[in-house]
Order: sequence, then structure tokens, then C-alpha cells
Amino acid sequence: MKLERITINPNQMNGQPCIRGQRLTVKRVIDLLATYPDRHELYQEFPELEEEDIRQALAYVSACWEDARRASNSKISVANDSTVSHLNSSSRVFK
Repeated sequence: MKLERITINPNQMNGQPCIRGQRLTVKRVIDLLATYPDRHELYQEFPELEEEDIRQALAYVSACWEDARRASNSKISVANDSTVSHLNSSSRVFK
């Protein structure tokens, strides 16, 4: 999926991912979704926000979460491998 509406500029909003180069971060969009369960009210308060912006913000967060989950699982796997290696070297029971 192409996320052309998500922009990252190190000179804008401290490099946080934003919507279409605006000063509206992906995090802010997600927070707004929780604050305004009625999208009509959300669009009245933030007329610059479009449905596609919300969809791509959600997709971006989902992809970041998945990357973080994989990285976390990888670290756990490495820790488990080193623990098993240590146990194997100190005891023949685990082999």
C-alpha cells in the first residue's frame, strides 16, 4: 500500500510523520479519532482532514506497530537463544 499522504520532514514537527506536509501529525489524527467518534463532527473541526488522510494514518500506525512487534519478537528470540545456549553449556539436560 502506498502512503503518499504521509510525509516526514526533519525540519517540520520534529520529524514526526505528518499528513500531506501539514502541521497535523499522524499521532494527532489517531488521537482525534478517539476524541471525535462522529466523523462528521471531526471534519467540521478539521476541514483540512480528508477520509483518505485518516485511512492512510491508520495504515501507517498499523505498519509501525507490526514493525515494532517483529522487532520485539526478534529481541525475545535472541534472548531465548542466548539463554538456551548458556543453559546448554552449563547442563547437558537441555540438549
